[in-house]
Amino acid sequence: RQLRGVLRQLRQLPVQDELRLRTLIRQVVQTPPGDDVLPAKLCLQLRETYESMLPDSRRGFLSVLACQFGTHRERVAIEMQRLHRAQTQGSHAQTLQ
Repeated sequence: RQLRGVLRQLRQLPVQDELRLRTLIRQVVQTPPGDDVLPAKLCLQLRETYESMLPDSRRGFLSVLACQFGTHRERVAIEMQRLHRAQTQGSHAQTLQ
């Protein structure tokens, strides 16, 4: 049921991203139990697909997952602070160069 919700909400993404993600997610779900190789390969493809997406599509995909599976708000806040600190430190380092 949750998978159907994810696939349905992927429609908000650009068509090309939607089709790639939809195909990969279906392949992950259809992986036979006990297969140790295919899940790792599909997860790598899913990561590469995510990395190739534009920022708006990435946010859309993460929003779909968060909407369907929920979020741990405290953990999200901690990670956002870490990301902000890293970005701030990175911009300071570039200024010094």
